[in-house]
Amino acid sequence: MSRRPLGAATRTTPSGPVEVADHLPGIIPVRDAKSPEAPALVFPTRARVLFGKSP
Repeated sequence: MSRRPLGAATRTTPSGPVEVADHLPGIIPVRDAKSPEAPALVFPTRARVLFGKSP
């Protein structure tokens, strides 16, 4: 994944803000909004229920 912005929504979690990109086919990358140079965790699209979205 590139180090450029995900073009994503920023959401606040108990651990702090995260960026979640939900426009990429087949995957949902998530990364720490305070450390955009850090690697993203990548989840399959079917895991979107973890982020509060219905399938």
